[in-house]
Amino acid sequence: MWNFFKAIVFSLVAIAAMSLPMQAQDTAAPDCLVPFVATAASRVTFDNLFPYRGCTTWTVTYASVGFSAVSIQIENAANASGDVAATWAVWTPASVTSGAFPLTSITRASASVIDFWPWVSVNIVSVTGTGTIKGSLYGWKTAAGSTPLPAGTSTIGTVRTTPAMTGYITDYDSGLVVAANGAAVAVTASVVFLQHLRCWNTTAGSVTVTITDTAGNNIIPPAFSVPALTVEPFIETSVGEVYTGLKLGAGAATSITCYFRGKT
Repeated sequence: MWNFFKAIVFSLVAIAAMSLPMQAQDTAAPDCLVPFVATAASRVTFDNLFPYRGCTTWTVTYASVGFSAVSIQIENAANASGDVAATWAVWTPASVTSGAFPLTSITRASASVIDFWPWVSVNIVSVTGTGTIKGSLYGWKTAAGSTPLPAGTSTIGTVRTTPAMTGYITDYDSGLVVAANGAAVAVTASVVFLQHLRCWNTTAGSVTVTITDTAGNNIIPPAFSVPALTVEPFIETSVGEVYTGLKLGAGAATSITCYFRGKT
């Protein structure tokens, strides 16, 4: 009888535990992953345009054994006709948030970059001697280590949203826009159904950012401060808000890089 009673109690405890909310998973898990192993100079490529990819923040890590010298870097390329990579180029220093290319440690190293490119690769430029390099290239659609944003929210509060509107069918992509030294940049004068707005501060100090429509109405809180070496995803949503024109400004003696995406 005692054993029967213990079995009932155990079953009730187990059922209660199962009914509790599961602990949140690690939302910082990468959205893109490129593992690689190399014993000679080589390149591993990643199609960042494939459906539901579009990573914009990258970190490469590797460990090397045996080689007396190595040269490794992350490279990017535009999309060429036929959906193939165009000319490969190393990430510019302004978009490197940690480390420096090429990576030359013969034991282990890592580096991180920001910016969207249709094609991304790990280039083992050269090796000396005999050995093995094992590593991974991790990518995120939001800032590395941050929590992915649910639709209609941002790190600065709730984004004004409207239902997806008819008539806005053409993709709009501003590309990377840089504002510097207190001068406002007219990103576009067109009417944009804005769905994605992200800024990168690659400098060692905070940057005051102002983003408005053409008439000067604030899209983000006025004089918003983006901390040093930070990616600020202001708007990441499948719905959006309509703005007539877009303008970007940065504080005096500072600079900020942003991109705007949506529909026109």
